[in-house]
Amino acid sequence: MLGMNRDSSKISDLPFDADANQVVADAAREAERLGHVYVGAEHLVLALARPERATLSRFGIDPAAVRDMIETTITRGRGPIDRNARLPYTSRTQKALSLAMERGRARGEQLVSIEALLFGVLEERANIGAQVLGHFGLTADRVAQSTNMTTDSSTSSTASSFVAESLDASLTVKDVAKSLAWYRDVLGFAVDRTFERDGRMFAASLRAGNVRILVNQDDGSKGLDRVKGEGFSLRLTTLQDVDAVAARVKAAGGTLDAEPADGWGARVFRLRDPDGFRFVVSSKPAQG
Repeated sequence: MLGMNRDSSKISDLPFDADANQVVADAAREAERLGHVYVGAEHLVLALARPERATLSRFGIDPAAVRDMIETTITRGRGPIDRNARLPYTSRTQKALSLAMERGRARGEQLVSIEALLFGVLEERANIGAQVLGHFGLTADRVAQSTNMTTDSSTSSTASSFVAESLDASLTVKDVAKSLAWYRDVLGFAVDRTFERDGRMFAASLRAGNVRILVNQDDGSKGLDRVKGEGFSLRLTTLQDVDAVAARVKAAGGTLDAEPADGWGARVFRLRDPDGFRFVVSSKPAQG
């Protein structure tokens, strides 16, 4: 683990900035408060969710709700016999810190930031802290996209008066069951929930990261033969390898309108769903 010291008291050994170092120190205090003899990733999340920090609030997450869920999930310990004992990091905490350092280096940080620390916890998906944050819709990809989009104020355009967290699409389709299967099996979305009336599904909600699509059964009131999707397309930006995503789509039976190609500073391919709605799947455009 990059020669990391397992001792939680040696936080100054970590190449973190002052704020991130304070989170690591507070995590050890959270562990002691709960009577644990180790510092787990859940303690890092408890520290990130302290009332004095706005880290989670920036993602629209209530820190108090996160703390409550963690504390009702974990079991309190009896505490170290020696109150001066130095608590070791668990293997998952070490991995999360290592991933945070890798993330910080990738972003050109001389000292690892709180955002990179949060990314590391989420990227080490098996820990309790990451699972709780996932319950509130926070993922490593979402943190990465948010921090990647940060720009220098001297070069950024005029700030918008409306700040959006995400864009959801609601599509009227001919066969909701067929559309659900296509988005799930071909494009790789996860099914959030389905909606039924008189024992028949009339709508379904699907999600991929921070993107949600609602497919609704066309009731035929405007004619089932009307053309859908003309003059309109949805752009899905992904941190995954675009060529690999396209290959997976084709392997699952999907047909591309355009093979992966470079354009407008990104790698993109195009396809349509069973009703003709157009999608552009794109890598994150290069900055600059």
